[in-house]
Amino acid sequence: MSRRLVDQEASGELPQELIDDLIDQLVDSHEQASPVAEGSQLGSAESIASIMTREFSLLRARLGAGGDLVCLDRLETLADEAHERLQNTLAARQRDGFVRETHGDIHLGNALLFDGDEPRWNDVACDLAFLLMDLEARDEQVLARHALNRYLELSGDYGLARVLNYYKLYRALVRAKLAAIRSRQADDIGEQQQALVECRGYLSLADGYARFTFPYLLIGVGVSGSGKSRFTGEVILRLGGVRLRSDVERKRLFGFHPQASSRQQGVDIYTSSATRRTYQRLAKLTGLLLESGYPVCIDATCLARWQRDMLAWEAEGRGLPLLTVSFEADEATLRRRIEKRAKRGGAPSEASLTVLARQLASLEPFGVDERRHLIHLDTTADDATETLVSLIQAKVGTLA
Repeated sequence: MSRRLVDQEASGELPQELIDDLIDQLVDSHEQASPVAEGSQLGSAESIASIMTREFSLLRARLGAGGDLVCLDRLETLADEAHERLQNTLAARQRDGFVRETHGDIHLGNALLFDGDEPRWNDVACDLAFLLMDLEARDEQVLARHALNRYLELSGDYGLARVLNYYKLYRALVRAKLAAIRSRQADDIGEQQQALVECRGYLSLADGYARFTFPYLLIGVGVSGSGKSRFTGEVILRLGGVRLRSDVERKRLFGFHPQASSRQQGVDIYTSSATRRTYQRLAKLTGLLLESGYPVCIDATCLARWQRDMLAWEAEGRGLPLLTVSFEADEATLRRRIEKRAKRGGAPSEASLTVLARQLASLEPFGVDERRHLIHLDTTADDATETLVSLIQAKVGTLA
């Protein structure tokens, strides 16, 4: 028996656990799906552009003259520019096998928890885009941010960030067209106006997706148990963006699942060489995400100056705002948190009390130049989350 997520929303409940379950299934299905045949136009950049051109034509035929058409003309120009800018990236994703046999219609009214509909050919990013757009259209931005970060963390497909807003624009445009059709077909004036308002809402969403935003980089610094994962996770949910976790990416480099333990595998993934490779990967992904317009939060110890410098350059070299947050707690709290996490299990981090002692001894002090963009956060304070969010908002506003 299947339940729809929209049923949960209708009852006033759309718990994060259901989104987690859906994303887990979506990642699994994408990984197992077959890529489109070489040379096929199914799900290609050209086919999507053709569909979008048709949607704009249908919208023009159903919207009245005046402001709506002016907005539509502006949006089509932005969409054409986005397609031109992303054409090579879209084509490369098809060559690399990311256009696959997918669900094709993932949204809250059709996202089944156990079963899917007849598969269609899409870039997997287009599949995810529909769900995220639908959440955002329903003012569920926090769940949308959580869903995006869970998908990226589990799949490792950070490259989809480059094309995600383009596909969200496409999905919002289709929804706007459907609302415009309902507006023309409705006999009741109230229903007509309601559908027209819905159409304009989706067009407004699409307009936002078409515009590039200037992101920032937040580098979290702190030993195990300092609260980096908790607070960077809160920042992403409150302010948006993508979190990159060293524990996850380190394991991915060695072929481990993010929640898997490496201790039983006879492989040491914590050598100095492995650590350098991990930070190089974090830096590469940071640059990719920043260029895609996403704020980035780094969840890593970043105890050494070379680690912080390597990451900071990804923002500074692009002229983007940079913040460093030192997550701090007394040693007794650090030890208690690590022991609690070890008992709970299932976390990507494998740090122990021995590791903590080594980290405390190796933390390199911040340089004078680093202090210009440094925030100290006492993670034991009751209002630590509110303090951090407000400081980030204030700092980014002055640096942007």
